[in-house]
Amino acid sequence: MVVQALWMVAAVTFVHATQVASTLPAPAGAGVRVGVAMAGLLVAAASIYVFPLMVGYHVSVGRLLRLSALFAIGRPGTTVRSLSVVIVAGALSYLFPAAPLLLTAVVASKLYGWCEPAITTAVTPRVPDGRLSRAGAVVS
Repeated sequence: MVVQALWMVAAVTFVHATQVASTLPAPAGAGVRVGVAMAGLLVAAASIYVFPLMVGYHVSVGRLLRLSALFAIGRPGTTVRSLSVVIVAGALSYLFPAAPLLLTAVVASKLYGWCEPAITTAVTPRVPDGRLSRAGAVVS
């Protein structure tokens, strides 16, 4: 729920920054729009990794957001492939309004299947200080 609230704040901030950019002179406004587009792309890419991290690991919200952003930047192949699936699913949802009912499980399992190996190869299930532990693992 906290992650959803943070994404909502990010979306409102992006919309507000875009509105402010329209009032600026051409070069500055274009720079703000490019910055907003890049930040929006990072938020979309990071949100792909949030679910596998949330399900598989016990981490705080701040660490969850940081790790998901790092994975989005550090694993460009998986990120681009996952974003393409989300974009195709969004396009299908626009064309066929019943598509979300049919595609949700397929898209979620595909994203989880692609992101989980990228996460498990980079993150050890147990960290000695206990800050990141695999769900169900006992950390001493």
